[in-house]
Amino acid sequence: MRYVGYVRISSEEQRGNYSLAAQKHAIETWVARQQGTLAGQLNRIYEEECHSGMTDHRDAFQQMLQDARAGSFDAIVVHKWDRLARLRFDAIRYKVTLRREYGIKLFVVEGVSEDEDEYIGMFFEAMTEVWGELYSRNLSRETQKGKYEKAHQGKHNNRAPFGADQTREGILRPNPKEQPGLLLAMESYATSQHSDRMVAQILNTAGYSTKQGKPFTTDMVREMLQNRTYVGQVRYQRYRQRADGSRDFSMPTEWFAGQHLPLVPIELFERCQDVRRQRRRYPERHPRASFIRSLGCSTASIAARD
Repeated sequence: MRYVGYVRISSEEQRGNYSLAAQKHAIETWVARQQGTLAGQLNRIYEEECHSGMTDHRDAFQQMLQDARAGSFDAIVVHKWDRLARLRFDAIRYKVTLRREYGIKLFVVEGVSEDEDEYIGMFFEAMTEVWGELYSRNLSRETQKGKYEKAHQGKHNNRAPFGADQTREGILRPNPKEQPGLLLAMESYATSQHSDRMVAQILNTAGYSTKQGKPFTTDMVREMLQNRTYVGQVRYQRYRQRADGSRDFSMPTEWFAGQHLPLVPIELFERCQDVRRQRRRYPERHPRASFIRSLGCSTASIAARD
């Protein structure tokens, strides 16, 4: 039998005992001890790092499905069923697709598979699907509670924004290399002579890049210039879980007083907000309005995009 393995770890689980190496070793050992009709060779292990099982938007997982459809292997082995999927709907859907449409057998190291024992395996798989989703829902709820409490204490929850670093306790402090770029962006926009797109160009020309080492874009600058984290506040954003496992961040943002000092002068930040309000209120005063009118375009729509 031609086996492949699938291993996955999410960012939250990296602190636990779900390491990729441990999963791979367990799968290799399981395949090696199979005999009779189940004897075979492990040809490949698909690896997924920092991807939640609450969504199927996983590169290695999707590649495995394509290879299964092409008949590249006979069976998939996972360490635990929750590595395959955390949502019951996804687990059932993909198991049916793999088994009935592609003719692929599914096995698990820790547990029982329907392909080993039809009735006991069916019961075991159903129970683990329920417990897997319950675990993920509870983890999500506890994570949100923890982030809310952290924000309420004035500690930053996410990655440090451009111009700042973050201590292990979640307290922001100025980044000496990036803060001049942050001030350059704020001061340029506060003159009312530069749009978000122009400020992005100014930063890129000056040699600044984002935390990820990428050039600044209009959207990045727009968010940065309105980020109240820079005036000593911290944000908490609650989210909902969509049906496909992705997150919906449309819920209102809450702001709390942070433990960090303002990273830019409050007066400068507020001038930037005044400029943005003026641009929205009087789009005809947009610095490029005359040029846009000469092209026959709507200044209101262009200003909104900037």
